[in-house]
Amino acid sequence: MLPAEVTDILLNYVHSEPPNLTAKLRPARIALRDDPSLKRQFGPSESFWNSFASVWADHTSKLALRDHSVAESIATLAALLASLVAGEPGNQQAALFVVSTIYNLNKFQSLRPRFIRCRLTVEPHLNAVLLTGSSWSNLQDEDLLPMTRACVRSLSNLVTNNDAVSRAYFTPASLQRGPQEIFSRLLQTEDQDVLIATLVCLLNVTASSPDRIQLLCSSGRGPAILDRIMSLAQSLFERETDESFATNEFASQTFALAYALVRQIIEADAFPLALQSQAAPGFITVTAQLTMLKFLDAYLNASASTSSTSLRIVPFLLASLKSLYGALSTKGVLEDKDVPGLMALILILHCLASVGLGTKEGRTAILEGVEDVSATLKWSIEVGDKLKSVLTEQMVEPEAVHQLKRTAVQLLGIICFEQKSGQDRARECGGLVTLLGLCKIDSENITLQEHALFAIRNILHQNAENQALVAGMKAQFLVSPDGEMKDLPAKLK
Repeated sequence: MLPAEVTDILLNYVHSEPPNLTAKLRPARIALRDDPSLKRQFGPSESFWNSFASVWADHTSKLALRDHSVAESIATLAALLASLVAGEPGNQQAALFVVSTIYNLNKFQSLRPRFIRCRLTVEPHLNAVLLTGSSWSNLQDEDLLPMTRACVRSLSNLVTNNDAVSRAYFTPASLQRGPQEIFSRLLQTEDQDVLIATLVCLLNVTASSPDRIQLLCSSGRGPAILDRIMSLAQSLFERETDESFATNEFASQTFALAYALVRQIIEADAFPLALQSQAAPGFITVTAQLTMLKFLDAYLNASASTSSTSLRIVPFLLASLKSLYGALSTKGVLEDKDVPGLMALILILHCLASVGLGTKEGRTAILEGVEDVSATLKWSIEVGDKLKSVLTEQMVEPEAVHQLKRTAVQLLGIICFEQKSGQDRARECGGLVTLLGLCKIDSENITLQEHALFAIRNILHQNAENQALVAGMKAQFLVSPDGEMKDLPAKLK
């Protein structure tokens, strides 16, 4: 079916008269499905785009007046638009941009009188439909959901693989009203089809564009959009495994898309900005930030040995370690609101460990953190001792402190592996002595001794100064496995 035939249908269509638009446009949609090359004929057709935009405008105005009888027709228009713009840059631009043609009316060039003829465009009406369809009440309306799904898919096709269109569509001018408001509202839906289509669209509009990713992370409604996506992903983490991240095969499509977006943010070096955008006064770390750090940890665990991003993010990780340790260690008592901060500290240590395990360059990059890791380990031991001595109910679970100890010990061992500078600094800052104090069985943290011994092995390896320090220590008393001193002098018993 040629553009002229579709144009004729659109020009003569009256909504109140049968047959409906779905039936009238079915042959065109079938023709485009069977022969995708036909869509190229529509791009230059000014008459088609004018008639197409006019029908969109008419239906959009009716929908704004709560005439829901146009919903099926709008879904049909959106499906046709999606077919026309999919993978066809010329049609994508025709749907988005107003094209002006200038005509001279006077043969005397010095006077240059002229008139401007503008071709209509579809995109403003698509946006208007999405704004209407994404209201809270309309997202609950089963009769309108097919229309909203079709429009979101159409919008996604409109911006896919066309940087010029995405750049024009997602700009600082649209931060408060327009695309970001549409995304923000659509992400509140409980309809999985709308939700997934929205996440795909958001991925497409920010793909391969550090500038647009920066806008998403810091401007307008962007931080609220990220907060909502992290909220959706938070409850799905337990269903995924390390293998899921290594293979990019996830149990939930929503989770997969959320991770893909965070991966884009990480690889655009915008993760620190995105994390800071979620900060809240009075809290060391909030839940959205914790979810983002879980994604970062999974990303580095899966790709630290192959991704150059892992080295670029080390300064941020080291600064976060210092900041989190500083904020937590100065608090006399850890409160319930500090628990996410404690978990964030564990995740930062995990991230640094992944970088260090990835490559020799990674171990060198994280070397500057040896003092802060040693200080964190010493503080975690003090917190654990307090938890054992206080009888009242604690806000911090002992297992979280045990995990912090194990992770700090593991990281010290990684930093000092075949790095004499790290070995020396661990000795000088007291990290080695702290590790020696953990060479005993802890019934509540059963693998801690094993991790400590391995870390000590790495710190002592081919380091005469560290070996001499240990050799110079003398046994004072015999300690049983349960920690009781067996050979105390009588006056000390």
